[in-house]
Amino acid sequence: MKYPITVKRGPLSLIKNIILVEIFVGFLLVLSVYIANYEQILRHTLAQFIRYDYSLVLAASLFQLFITFVVFLRWLNENYEIREKEIIRKKGIFSVIQKSFPLKEIKEVVLRQNLLEKLTNCGTVIVRDNQSKKVLSMRNIENCINTGHFALSIGRGIR
Repeated sequence: MKYPITVKRGPLSLIKNIILVEIFVGFLLVLSVYIANYEQILRHTLAQFIRYDYSLVLAASLFQLFITFVVFLRWLNENYEIREKEIIRKKGIFSVIQKSFPLKEIKEVVLRQNLLEKLTNCGTVIVRDNQSKKVLSMRNIENCINTGHFALSIGRGIR
């Protein structure tokens, strides 16, 4: 088998993150209306070029597009690489952060799937280390059953 094997998070996690961010940003927008009077600011700055209603919809749409794009980039740039002796988690948009998890002393591999994850072939793989008591939780990854069995077989083969 060729190494490294790259495992990505499933699209279900992307949709969940976009919905959570949209709810949070909506709450912040409602809260900011009570704190600052944005209507006066927009009427005095953009009223010469575009109607207030259109400028409000345009500003909210551009902000929503930006937030969705950032969430998509974070999802796109997060993956797990399974190598011969370790699993590496890579994440980050502008700077990549790598965390290594050795496969020498795997105590157990736990697979978790709820009903929606079973339907979309996603799930969570939890790998526990025997020596350092480290826990690696790979959430919402595609094809979690094969990934979990593969990580366990590699861990047993190293010993």
